[in-house]
Amino acid sequence: MDTIATPTLWAVTIGAVVALLVVDFIATRKPHEVSMKEAIGWSVFYVALPLAFGGYVWSQHGSERGVEYYTGYLVEKTLSVDNLFVFMLLLAAFAVPAALQQRVLLYGIVGALVLRGIFIALGAAALSAFDFVFLIFGLVLLLTGLKLLRDALRGDEHTTEVEDMRIVKLVRRVMPVTDTYEGPKMLTRIEESGGAGRTRRALTPLALVVVAVFATDVVFAIDSVPAVYGITGDPYLVFATNAFALLGLRALYFV
Repeated sequence: MDTIATPTLWAVTIGAVVALLVVDFIATRKPHEVSMKEAIGWSVFYVALPLAFGGYVWSQHGSERGVEYYTGYLVEKTLSVDNLFVFMLLLAAFAVPAALQQRVLLYGIVGALVLRGIFIALGAAALSAFDFVFLIFGLVLLLTGLKLLRDALRGDEHTTEVEDMRIVKLVRRVMPVTDTYEGPKMLTRIEESGGAGRTRRALTPLALVVVAVFATDVVFAIDSVPAVYGITGDPYLVFATNAFALLGLRALYFV
């Protein structure tokens, strides 16, 4: 499978993504409510960056690859908005304090990047070995489209009941979960029943919402990776478009 990427370009790109995530974590180290000015500033940056990178792809690798990149980015950005909408529902359902919302979103973006990276690698290996994998990808997209059409015709609305979520029920079986948030902490200690001053580890609601966000990341990775592979067969461009589309979600949420 032809790719524009050299090992050096892969290393630089992954390093840049990691660096941007580190900057985001530093920016959110002290929980605070995001102002509109801050959100717009980051949003402009995360739109300008992929557009500029597309100019590099176009100038260095030709118009065909440039069009593939821009088309893939547009598709992934569109799909990421739906991802963001579900994040919004989860944040509301779990009553996440405003000061902690950006940290939850950042965890969700990291999870989405890791999962999509895995799916992209698996997809590239499968496409190299079996031509019919494109048909499977097409079937996934067709089923997704039919589900969306069915929901639209039925007038179904997105609803999120925390206690009805399977992942929430599973987590609660494994570890106790406290009722109140404790800042950015995901683990705390609670007194064991029976007293005697003994304590045990417990999850905070923040950990629960992060797990729920990770669960939705899996679903969106299954949908989005086949979509962009239908536009370009270059695993590097698939990764780049996914990464750039996801990195700006945190800022876009607050806009």
